[in-house]
Amino acid sequence: MAVLACNHPDIFEFVRAKHGRTRWTTFNISVAVTGAFLTSVQQDGAWPLLHPAQPDSRGTARFAVRRPNGLWQYGQVSARALWTAIIEQAVHSSEPGILYIDTINRANNLRAVETIRATNPCGEQPLPAYGCCVLGPINLTRLVKHPFGLGGRPSLDLTRLGQLVRTQVRMLDNVIDLTEWPLPAQAAEARSKRRVGIGVTGLADMLAMMQLCYDGEPGRLAARAVARCIRDNAYAASAALAARRGPFPLYRPNDYLAPDAIGSALPVGVRQAIASHGLRNSHLVSFAPTGSVSLAFADCCSSGIEPAFDWTYRRSLQLPDDNTAEMVVENHAWRLWKHSQPPGSPLPEYFRKSADIAPTDHLLMLAGMQPFVDAAISKSVPVPSNYRTEDAQELFMLAWKMGLKGLTLFRPDAHLAAVMTSSTNVSASECPTRRPDTCG
Repeated sequence: MAVLACNHPDIFEFVRAKHGRTRWTTFNISVAVTGAFLTSVQQDGAWPLLHPAQPDSRGTARFAVRRPNGLWQYGQVSARALWTAIIEQAVHSSEPGILYIDTINRANNLRAVETIRATNPCGEQPLPAYGCCVLGPINLTRLVKHPFGLGGRPSLDLTRLGQLVRTQVRMLDNVIDLTEWPLPAQAAEARSKRRVGIGVTGLADMLAMMQLCYDGEPGRLAARAVARCIRDNAYAASAALAARRGPFPLYRPNDYLAPDAIGSALPVGVRQAIASHGLRNSHLVSFAPTGSVSLAFADCCSSGIEPAFDWTYRRSLQLPDDNTAEMVVENHAWRLWKHSQPPGSPLPEYFRKSADIAPTDHLLMLAGMQPFVDAAISKSVPVPSNYRTEDAQELFMLAWKMGLKGLTLFRPDAHLAAVMTSSTNVSASECPTRRPDTCG
């Protein structure tokens, strides 16, 4: 992920760098926006463009002035004009995404010892310099009892989920020690904090199998129960590992057990275990897009926490010889339901495609799960092809007020490149998860 601060002198050029989705196709870009910037947008204020480097004598920056804090102010722009430029590109080209960088740092378990300025490629793991992500999702579709009400009332096996989470924590902690790091600085960063990220895939399929709508309150409550179960069991497992292997080297009790720390929301037994043993890992929960994982290992279920793109669709694959191949994909939950019903049965209302869900309902799902995620969640909001910049500005502002850590839009456009297309030929549109060409 290429991330640029919202007060960088090159910010206007940066936000247009991927206009039309034709440039820099192998990585994503986002703007790190601060609370001060968004407040200035609301107040229609001036916004300074700053950099530590002294500008040369060419161009308008030759009139730059040095501030008392040592930064050079290259100039001032209208905060609203910059905000509009960012959001226009987000609507047109699905780039850049937005990182609410103050929220990220304020919620960081290690905010006292590190400053976050960027994330991994899809935004689900805020990282310091030389940081890495060691991620492992759990397939939720395998935990539904009596899917679609066949043989009984559908439910989710949270006990089994908790067991899987505890195993996953041990496995990912082992990965840190088994990895041959390219740079010594990466090894030092990973081993001093031991970040890992337990995630999920198939959330939307799980909800359909439980006969719950993705955009309904019962569905959001079920998703919150999943996130809470993962968080509580992940921290319990990390405390148990710390008892056996020792806490991560930079562990400090107050970072986790203070009244405003994550420990205040954990069950009493987990807090007591942390107080007694510490934690093996600084961060434990991270929800990634899992596009390739869902295809290769989870029978084409919905990816990450995203709704299904379509029930059947065509996906373009990049081959090693630079050629492409196209494959037809059938959604896991849809296929299970179809095979369990008489031919011609109408699809129930609880089957909800991503484009069928209102943008604010996408935010509500993200906001419901984020409090249980100590890293972040990769989430895109699909919007109609005629979506207005003004509506997008309101949506991004709403996400900030909800306390979200980041967001990306996706607007389908038949004139732009598409990795995934609907098999119904209604319209050509790319997958609404964040840039699937780079988010595996």
